[in-house]
Amino acid sequence: MPNWPEMPEGISRHEHLVEKFGPDYDEIFHGIEDHLRGDGIEFKWCPHLCNPLPFHAIMEYAWRANPEKQHELCKSILGAYYTKAEDMTPENMVQHAVRCGYDEAAVRAELAKPNMMEDMQALCDATARKYRVNGVPHIMIGNRPFSGAAAPPQLLRIFRQQITQ
Repeated sequence: MPNWPEMPEGISRHEHLVEKFGPDYDEIFHGIEDHLRGDGIEFKWCPHLCNPLPFHAIMEYAWRANPEKQHELCKSILGAYYTKAEDMTPENMVQHAVRCGYDEAAVRAELAKPNMMEDMQALCDATARKYRVNGVPHIMIGNRPFSGAAAPPQLLRIFRQQITQ
């Protein structure tokens, strides 16, 4: 597999997110954690920042190879990352893909393609421009973009407004 660029080291996940999303991010973050904990979901955050492009490459491959299993693979990778503190390395994601029924050699070949990093970055940038995405998480309701980094009551209010329009 290629040597994917690492995310910046020496900065904590918390500091990075507050720097990226502003001081209110901490309040939103804890509100989301509290709400999900009430639903029985306990976050166990991976302490490392990761490069998301290999994840996007695997998701694109999964859609082309077996779209019916893509959601299962996404849930497997992100569930392990957010609730089991599993590093989202390309190798770990390949193993998730294999457990979800994808061919290991094909997944590895996808990640090893020349220019995969540049191609994924271009695809992500084009998609972000098309749908006016300016951060993650991101939710599309109809053709309207919304930040998914909001407390559950705020998201519920947005959903209700969209349903009535």
